[in-house]
Amino acid sequence: TQLQPCFELNKDIILVVQAGFIGPWGEWHSSRFEKSEDQRAIVFALLKAVPKSIFLNVRTPHHLRAIFEDEYINHLTAKEAYGSSLRARVGWHNDALFCMPNDMGTYLSGRQEGLDWSSNHCRYSIFGGESVPGSENMPIEKVLAEMSQLHQTYLSSQWYTKTLEKWKSTPFKQTTAYNYISERLGYRLVLKELQYSKNPKEGEEFIVKIKIKRFL
Repeated sequence: TQLQPCFELNKDIILVVQAGFIGPWGEWHSSRFEKSEDQRAIVFALLKAVPKSIFLNVRTPHHLRAIFEDEYINHLTAKEAYGSSLRARVGWHNDALFCMPNDMGTYLSGRQEGLDWSSNHCRYSIFGGESVPGSENMPIEKVLAEMSQLHQTYLSSQWYTKTLEKWKSTPFKQTTAYNYISERLGYRLVLKELQYSKNPKEGEEFIVKIKIKRFL
């Protein structure tokens, strides 16, 4: 509630708010406040405090699914994503990206199951995170495959830079792995078709029609 004015004042530059508050570094572990009801209380309070234009991230897909317990198995659909559902505003962040076998406990139900579920949910929410010691060992082809499956939007450049430095020195597809990854975070809008009024006269309606494709 105290942070609400700050969120509102800066809503034009905030992409996502990580839920935080629980455990060391706000990463939702090693705390006595780890019950679903505690986590649910924080998430729903934040959804009230954070402007609707800003997404919220919790720490793992398990947390996200447990908070919205009546929809534990289901992932977001296009219909729900663009409606008024509170769940449509909540994604998750991985602060142990690319650290095999389960990203330091991120994937409680198994890595592949977590990736498959998130592939659908993260299509309509914000996903990102940071690497940790050990992340630099994952082959770059597998890194790119997981980032694509998770529709990754952002990657921290401030924590565990050893992974980033390795990517910068790794040649990949006529550039470096770092540059290749940087150019593929988030999505790109591509203009596919353009129609417009030709030779309009003064005072007449000028019509422009465009068709845009989003590449995830």
